[in-house]
Amino acid sequence: MSKRQNNCVKPLSLRLNFEQRSTLEQEADGLPLSTYIKLRLFGRLKGTKDTRIHRPIKDKQELGALLGKLGQSRISANLQELADAVKSGSLVIDEQASSALSEAIQDISDMRQLLVAALGLRN
Repeated sequence: MSKRQNNCVKPLSLRLNFEQRSTLEQEADGLPLSTYIKLRLFGRLKGTKDTRIHRPIKDKQELGALLGKLGQSRISANLQELADAVKSGSLVIDEQASSALSEAIQDISDMRQLLVAALGLRN
């Protein structure tokens, strides 16, 4: 045998019936089956270039459109302006409303971060 043949890893073929494959695909939840099977057998995928698992996004266009609408709506900026007005004293509201305003600002920020992460974009 040549040196090259000794280093080659031969692929493994696995025969499954329809129900077995269907179960695997369901459990894999969008991961490639080979990746899912390796994870189940060996745990973390050590020695691979990228150990992050990329799950396909089924509604990438819709998520992108939602992120665009969120940016165009200026909801976050408007809430921030209200919060700034409260802090400066030019808008007087009670503590409960102030707390709700701060929470709404944080919720909008969290939604944006989740959308950016789901789309695989950088902040």
